[in-house]
Amino acid sequence: MSARTQNDKGIVVGGEPRIDFLPPEIKQKKQARRTRRGLVALVVVVIALCVVLYGGVTTVAIARQIALADEQQRTLALIKEQAAYSVARQASDDVALVTGARLFGSSREVMWQAYFAELEARFPAGTEITLVSVDSQNALELAPETAGPLITGRIANIGLTGTTPTYSDVSTLLANIQTLPGYAGASVTQIELTEGAGFEFVMTLSINEAALAKRYYVVPETPTDAETVEGEEK
Repeated sequence: MSARTQNDKGIVVGGEPRIDFLPPEIKQKKQARRTRRGLVALVVVVIALCVVLYGGVTTVAIARQIALADEQQRTLALIKEQAAYSVARQASDDVALVTGARLFGSSREVMWQAYFAELEARFPAGTEITLVSVDSQNALELAPETAGPLITGRIANIGLTGTTPTYSDVSTLLANIQTLPGYAGASVTQIELTEGAGFEFVMTLSINEAALAKRYYVVPETPTDAETVEGEEK
């Protein structure tokens, strides 16, 4: 038999004989088997990919769990180490508390003995003080009432009752006490002549925060000009 070509409609001598006696059902079964093998291979590939992805995710999760456990152990170690210094930390807190309480409690402290010595040094000759009263404030109290409308910023009022040989000595006393540390003002509320004792006066002296002792306050040192120049050169 001869085979025909697509371009030649005539008879070809010596062509390869071809004939297919297989029924279509056989071809369909072969095609179905190839399709099933392809699907099985695809399923195998998908399963393998899922296994690889699951293994990777599991590995990352395990690594994260290990890292978390290490951090938890480190945190516990730090807590134990802090507990070892709890006594020192408590002592430091107590010192800070006491220091703050001391600063607060002494915030209105005046060294009265030294202050009255300076006040006495400014009395004119012959002045005698018969009564002294102090109206001061502590850290929890408000400022005392002013002795006059023009006296402000005071932390204490000192009441003085005394006698002077002459009337002018009272004016001299008012002038002298203006150089006192923390002087905030003064007023004479009463002055009268007494029999054989000169003039009796009643005075109120107000002082401000400049008279405070501030024994526990640390004032930062101001560098001198030479130290400043030396530091700039460095």
